[in-house]
Amino acid sequence: MEYRIQKEGITSYLTVLYARSACALTLDDRKIEMMKRDLILAGGGLSYTCDEDLFTVSAGKEFFDDLFFSQMADCQILHDMFLNPKGEYLFFHTEGEEGIHAIMKQLKEESAVQDVSHEKVEHLLIIHLLTSLERIRPHALAVSNSTMLAENRFGKIMKYLGEHYAETSLKDIAEVFGYHPDYLSTRFKKITGVTFQEKLLSIRLERAQYLLTSTNMTIEQIAEEVGFHDKSWLTKKFCEAYGTTPGRYRRSRRESKV
Repeated sequence: MEYRIQKEGITSYLTVLYARSACALTLDDRKIEMMKRDLILAGGGLSYTCDEDLFTVSAGKEFFDDLFFSQMADCQILHDMFLNPKGEYLFFHTEGEEGIHAIMKQLKEESAVQDVSHEKVEHLLIIHLLTSLERIRPHALAVSNSTMLAENRFGKIMKYLGEHYAETSLKDIAEVFGYHPDYLSTRFKKITGVTFQEKLLSIRLERAQYLLTSTNMTIEQIAEEVGFHDKSWLTKKFCEAYGTTPGRYRRSRRESKV
């Protein structure tokens, strides 16, 4: 495995990109606003540049043996991603997830160790990291900033949701993919751990959060853009999720960059 602190590079079979501070990342020409401790799990062949240093952990395909895959078998989306990870990535908000931060700190410390136990410890830490990401995935996976494997049918649904969040509904998606809405609702909750409406709301709020920090759009325009269609409803839900209003959030983010 390779450990680096850098602003640009090309991802390996698996690369973890961990934000040491708030930063603007360009990942294969896609611009992504990262907050401190955001984490991207990326497959190979992606170019990236960032305006701040990232802590990166990279591993080749040979690192992931049969034992690894057997231990990840119950982590559905992550396991499926590893079957063909090239060009794919998953974005996680991990601020406040002290377990994830502790694992990344351990990985950084392990980079300085070279003894007979080094490789075994690396495997254990990566499995610990991925299992922990699976545990927090229902609320931490940012679908609108993630790609999903085309071969994964549920991944297609999540990708469609991430691309059409502003105007879609459970009924619409069920019709597109040929499911009864009640069946899709049950499957959605079982696989993701949250309801369809909870995930749709979180995606809209993630996008609003990004637009507040990366554009000069008014809050009314942002509400319309992400599917709220009402400034007061966006403000209410934003306060419930982040403990502050959209306006105060925008000001605090801009002040932190001064």
